[in-house]
Amino acid sequence: MVTIRMLTILFIFMVGYTAMPSYVTGTVADPVTRRITVVSDDNYPPYIFRDKEGRLHGILVDEWQLWEKKTGIKVHYIAMAWDQAKKYMLDGKADVIDTIFYTRERAEIYDFTPPYVRLEVPVFFHKNLGGIVDIKSLQGFTVGVKAGDACIDVLKQHGITSLKEYSSYEEIVKAAASHQIKVFSIDKPPALYYLFKMNLEDEFRYSLNLYTGEFHRAVKKGRTGLLKDINEGFARITKSEHDDIEKKWRGVSFVRPVYFRYLLIALCAVGVLILALVFFNHTLRRTVRTKTTELRTLIDRLKQSEEKYRTMVETTDTGFVIIDQDGRVLDANQKYVSLTGHDRLSEILGHCVTEWTADYEKEKNAAAVSRCFGDGFMRGLEIDYVDPNGHITPIEINATCMKTKDKGQILALCRDITQRKRAVEEQKILENRLQRAEKMEALGTMAGGVAHDLNNVLGVVIGYAELLLNSVDSANPMRSRLVSIMRGGERAALIVQDLLTLARRGVSSREVLNMNKIVADFQNSPELEKLVSYNPSVRIMTDLEPELLNISGSAIHLSKTLFNLASNAVEAMPAGGVLTIKAANQYLDKPLQGYDEIREGDYVVLSVSDSGEGIPANDLKHIFEPFYTKKIMGRSGTGLGLAVVWGTVKDHNGYINVQSAEGKGSAFTLYFPVTREKLSDAAASVSVSEYMGRGESILVVDDVKEQRELAAEMLRELNYKVEIVSSGEDAIVYLKENHVDLIIVDMIMDPGMDGFSTYRGVLEIHAKQKAIIVSGFSESNRVHDAQALGAGTYVRKPYIIEKLGLAVRKELDRT
Repeated sequence: MVTIRMLTILFIFMVGYTAMPSYVTGTVADPVTRRITVVSDDNYPPYIFRDKEGRLHGILVDEWQLWEKKTGIKVHYIAMAWDQAKKYMLDGKADVIDTIFYTRERAEIYDFTPPYVRLEVPVFFHKNLGGIVDIKSLQGFTVGVKAGDACIDVLKQHGITSLKEYSSYEEIVKAAASHQIKVFSIDKPPALYYLFKMNLEDEFRYSLNLYTGEFHRAVKKGRTGLLKDINEGFARITKSEHDDIEKKWRGVSFVRPVYFRYLLIALCAVGVLILALVFFNHTLRRTVRTKTTELRTLIDRLKQSEEKYRTMVETTDTGFVIIDQDGRVLDANQKYVSLTGHDRLSEILGHCVTEWTADYEKEKNAAAVSRCFGDGFMRGLEIDYVDPNGHITPIEINATCMKTKDKGQILALCRDITQRKRAVEEQKILENRLQRAEKMEALGTMAGGVAHDLNNVLGVVIGYAELLLNSVDSANPMRSRLVSIMRGGERAALIVQDLLTLARRGVSSREVLNMNKIVADFQNSPELEKLVSYNPSVRIMTDLEPELLNISGSAIHLSKTLFNLASNAVEAMPAGGVLTIKAANQYLDKPLQGYDEIREGDYVVLSVSDSGEGIPANDLKHIFEPFYTKKIMGRSGTGLGLAVVWGTVKDHNGYINVQSAEGKGSAFTLYFPVTREKLSDAAASVSVSEYMGRGESILVVDDVKEQRELAAEMLRELNYKVEIVSSGEDAIVYLKENHVDLIIVDMIMDPGMDGFSTYRGVLEIHAKQKAIIVSGFSESNRVHDAQALGAGTYVRKPYIIEKLGLAVRKELDRT
C-alpha cells in the first residue's frame, strides 16, 4: 500500500513538472504604461483559488500575468468572496470584474467581453435519490446554491424557489456531506474539485446540465477603450500558450479520475491473480467454476424470489410504497401509483407523498410520517388523495418503520376505502329514513286517535248546525250565527282531515286521475287567488307535459297537497319571485337516492319550486313533522301542511325528494306511480229528491250518543224511520226481536264489538241484512272484510246529509 502511494505521488510530480509553461512575450500596442485593477471570485478552482498560505493560483492568475506582458499594462489582481467582488466593482474600486456570467440584469450595468470558457452547471444529488433529471425534478427539494450565482436566477425562472444560499462552493459541498442538504446546483469544475478533495465522489451523482454558463470579463458601461484593450490583449495569447496554462492547472489531482486509484489497485490485483493462476491453475479453475455455479444458482434463486414477491406485490389490491424520512417515494407498486392518479412509477419516484395529499390533509399526513418514525408503526390513518384531475380518493394507511444505523424508511400499505365509506354513509341514510318513518308513524297514530275523538265532537256541531239552518228562514237574525258555526265547524273538520291524512287514514277512495287537470283546477281555484293576494309580486309558471300518464288516487288530497306546497313557496318569497309547477313522466331504471329512496318504475312527477329564501339545513330534516312550522300563525301556519303532504304521498305509494339552499330557493318533487287505466267520466250532480227516503226503517249503531242522535235526526229529515242503539251487542239483541231495512254501523266502538263483528253477528240472524259501515277513520281492512260479507258503501264521518242520504239510498236500492 505504501508503494502504491509513493508511485502515485511520483506520478503526480512528473506530470506537474512536465506541464510547466514557457511564456512567450509579445509587443505592447500602447507604450504608455498604465495600471488596472481586476477583481474576481477567490474560490473557483481550477480557475482561481488560494493555497494554505493564502496565495492566489489558477488559470486566471497565469492568463492575466501573460496579458500584462502582451499589453504592457500593469495588472493589480484581487480575489475575494463573490458578493464582495461584485460590490467592489460597483463601488468603482476595480476596473474589470472576471469570472462573471452574463445575465440581462447585469447587462444593464456592464459591458461584456466575448465568453472565454463554457461551464456546465448540473444538479448534484445523493446517490440514493432517484428521478432528478431536469429542473422540474427539483420541485419539493431545498436546493443549495452559492450566493450571487447566476443559477439562482435560472432556478427561480423555472419556479424553483426553495433555495439555500452559501458563501462558497466548499461550504455547499460540506453541507451536502453532512446531510444538511441533499441537492445542490453549482458549476461542475469546483464541484468535482471539492467532491474529490473530500472523498465524496462515490456518494454523489449529477444530472444532465440544467444550463451551460459562460465566463466573461466585464467593465462598467461606457468604458469601451478599456474593453477593447482587454479583448485585444487576450487575442494575442496563442493557442499553445492557452494549452500550456490549461495543462498546468487541469493536471492537478481533482480532475484526475477517481478511478485512477482503483486502476492501480486493480492492476495489482490482476498481477496477483496472474501469479495465482500460474501456481494454482488447476485448483483455481475448479474452485472458480464451483463458486461461479453456486453464485449463479444463488442469483437465480434471488431473482426467482424477487420475481415471486414482486408479482405478489403487483397483483394485490393493496398499494405498497416505501418512503424516506422526508416522505419521498423510493419505490412503489402499480396499485399505489394508480391511487395517486398517475400511470407510471417514474412519475412519482423522488416526489413527496404530500404532493397528492389533499390540501386540508397535508399537515396531518406530515405529522403521521413523523410519528411513524418515532413510534415505529402507523395504524388506521385515513387520508384523502387528490389525483391530477381533482378526483378525491379516501385512503387507509397502515405502515411500519424500517430503521438502519443512520437512516430509516417507511413501508406503507394503502387501501382505497371509497366503498367502505360509501356503505357507512348509505347505512346512516337508511337509519335516518327509518327514524323518520318511525317518528311519522308514531305521530300519525297519535293524530289518528285525536282525529277520531274530534270527529265525534265536530260531527255533532256541524250536524245540528245544519239541521238548525234548515229550520230557520233567511230573515231570522240567528241564521248568520248558525252559518258562522257551520263554517267554523267545517274549517275544524278540514284540520281533522289533515290529521287523518297524516295518520295515513285519509284516502278513502281512489279514482283514475290526471295531474294536469289537478294543476289546472288549482290555477283557477279561489284558494290560489287568495294565496297570491298575500304577495302579488309572486309570478306563477307552469310546465305540464301534454301526454301525461294517469295516476290512481284522491283528487281532493292531491289538490290539498298542491295547495300546501304552493302556500309554503309563496310565503318563502316575501320580496317576490317565481313559483314554478311542473308535471312530467319519468322512468327510473334504478333507485334514485334523495330525501326518500325512490324505487325504479314509471312515475308522474309533480315538482313545486320557488326562488325564495330556502330552508336552513338544520330545519330540512324536520319539515314534515307535525306542527313544525315557521309560517305566520293565524294565516295558514298550523304546522300540518307538509305533514299532510307526507301522508298523502305515502298513501298514494309515492316518494318525496326535497332540495333546498338558503338564498336560492326550494324544490319539492313528488313521485306518483302511474296507472294504465283510463279516466272515468265525472260524476253527475244529484238533486235531493233522488236520496229522499220512502218510509224505510233504519237502525243506527254507534257508541257515541251525539253521533247516533245526529244520524237519526238527519235520516228522519229524509223521511226514514230510525231507531238507535249504543253498541254491537245491543244491535244483535234488538234485531233478534225486530227487522229493519238497513243498519248503519260505526266501525270502531269501544269497548265491545266493532262494526265488522257486529255485522257478522247480525248476518247470523238475518242472512241478507243490508248495512252501511261508517267511521271517523279511513277505509281499513276491517271495513273491506265487512263489505266482503255483504255490507255496502263506506261513509266517513263527519255526517253530511247529502253524503249520508246518497249512501243509504244506494244501498236500499241495491238488489
